[in-house]
Amino acid sequence: MRLEVEEVLPAEVARDAKELIARGEASPLLENARATARVADMLARVWREAGEDAARVFLIQQLEMVLREAARIPAQVELGDIRLVDSGDGASLTGLVNAYPDMVRHFLAQVREVLGIDVVGALTGPEGAAAKGGQP
Repeated sequence: MRLEVEEVLPAEVARDAKELIARGEASPLLENARATARVADMLARVWREAGEDAARVFLIQQLEMVLREAARIPAQVELGDIRLVDSGDGASLTGLVNAYPDMVRHFLAQVREVLGIDVVGALTGPEGAAAKGGQP
């Protein structure tokens, strides 16, 4: 009986305490997983109900991110002192002035090729993209 009181019961209590502590520590993980599953179910339901509109909403969300990145490109380029040699037709100056828009156009073309997101086409609509030949 003494062994029971001094050794066995404290060991059982310690085991039960550790189990309760482990459950308490695991409960946020379990609840986060349940919440994530509920959100995924809700998103799936919304996508099913929205049909084609869901794809448009997704594209609009992606456009925002792509345009934000496109706007950063010219800011990353710094031109110092520039001296142009031109033949008199202004082509050198025009080429320099068009450098920034060309960088953005190239970036948007890469986005279309790699990610399949046609930013220019989405912004101009089918009529504008067809008039431009679908090119950014």
